[in-house]
Amino acid sequence: MSLSDPNKSSSMTLQFEFRREDLLAFTKAYHAESPTYQKVRSRSRWALPLIMLVMGVIQSLESGFEMSRAVFYTAFSIAWFVLYPKWFDRNAQKYAEKASAESGYSKTLGPCTLTLSDEGLHSISAVGTSTFKWDAVSRATLTDDYLYIFLSGPLGYPIRIADIGRDVAEQALALVNQHLELKPQ
Repeated sequence: MSLSDPNKSSSMTLQFEFRREDLLAFTKAYHAESPTYQKVRSRSRWALPLIMLVMGVIQSLESGFEMSRAVFYTAFSIAWFVLYPKWFDRNAQKYAEKASAESGYSKTLGPCTLTLSDEGLHSISAVGTSTFKWDAVSRATLTDDYLYIFLSGPLGYPIRIADIGRDVAEQALALVNQHLELKPQ
């Protein structure tokens, strides 16, 4: 592995185990940064409080203002606004867990070898080999537990830090970011 001058060839190979919990962690990380997911979550978060506000105004116009009704609508709306995002995220994660349990994901689990080179990413796993050019990579992030390499869409590589080590993960992140900076926009 070499991480040097961008004009020179640089590559590294990562060997890790792909587990079901890695897939679920990747899904969660993808949702956390997905603009589409966040828009749906935000719209749903605001929808009920706005409906409650309209209902409260209509009822006040029809039958007069009642403090108990205003307190109920306000308290319910605030509770929804505060609690809904966690409920939404928990349900999305439960759906991902169910989907991963019932589909063919189990075929993809197991050892994986991912080579990062100037040409792109080349992986060897239980389902075969894949090669992606750097244009297919949207971003990479490093957390306490994972190095995530996100491809276009909700696809990518969740690489557990425990499998490759923190130093190697940081070097891989630097290499990915180096290639992402070089790719034409």
